Amino acid sequence: MGLSTTNFGFILLFFLMFVGQALSASGNRMNRQLKFIKESIEDHLIFESAKCTEVSKEEIEAKITIPRHTISSSFLLCIYYRLY
Repeated sequence: MGLSTTNFGFILLFFLMFVGQALSASGNRMNRQLKFIKESIEDHLIFESAKCTEVSKEEIEAKITIPRHTISSSFLLCIYYRLY
């Protein structure tokens, strides 16, 4: 009964589906975080203009660090949420 071509194709397709879901989840999470960061920058600019201080958008953006997302963390999250 070993590993035939059909079984190998199914296993490969099944694995690639999880990789695709992990990449999609990572992209969605990064999109949400970037949207939140942009809104926070705009809020901060409004707050600073209300205090009458001169702060540019570039100065605020220079202080921000964007978190990294790897496929392995997304893959593990995808599997975790599938199990629970």
